[in-house]
Amino acid sequence: MRQFFIIVIFSICLNAYSQNSYDSYYTNGEKYMQNGDCFQALTWFEKAYKINSDHANLCSNIGICFYKLGNMERAIHFFRKTIDVDSLFFTAYCGLADAYINTSIDSSFAVINRAIKLILNNEQSVKNNFTVLYSNPIALCYYNRANYYLKINNYNESMKDFNKSIELNPSNPIAFYSRGVLNYNLNNLNEACKDWQKAADLGDLEAGKLILQYCK
Repeated sequence: MRQFFIIVIFSICLNAYSQNSYDSYYTNGEKYMQNGDCFQALTWFEKAYKINSDHANLCSNIGICFYKLGNMERAIHFFRKTIDVDSLFFTAYCGLADAYINTSIDSSFAVINRAIKLILNNEQSVKNNFTVLYSNPIALCYYNRANYYLKINNYNESMKDFNKSIELNPSNPIAFYSRGVLNYNLNNLNEACKDWQKAADLGDLEAGKLILQYCK
């Protein structure tokens, strides 16, 4: 009986030690990631991953770091792992779609379309999880898809998605900036200047530079 209790206590202590180590590794990784040092962040995240590979935030952070370091194959692996762990982890879909854009535009569209359906079917759950990051996650999806259409020179569909994104979230300066670029490419300078002005009013400094350069 005494041996049994010793084993139980040892097991409890070991689990507590592992959890403390995991928390320490994860926190250190986050600190480096927030400072823009993904290389160092990965050394800590990967230590944490060896302890617990089923933490969606951890898997997503590893995917983001690999993405920023240009390793799309590993980024795709960990974004897919994130979705396997938590199918409602919205940011992983965005990361996966962006990673795929460098290798397969069709895969990017498939992922972002899946994300749109996900949000429409689970809108409140997604918003509850990601309100801090995205006030309107579906607006972000339409924005991303607009950029994918832009990459393949499908300007009509790109414009539709930029319009939809702005309709859903009219306080996103990047959407106005990007739609302004599209309008400029379509030789709609007046509309481009209106979009850039709106982006500048919302705090986008680059839009202000374009206004000075192209708008009178």
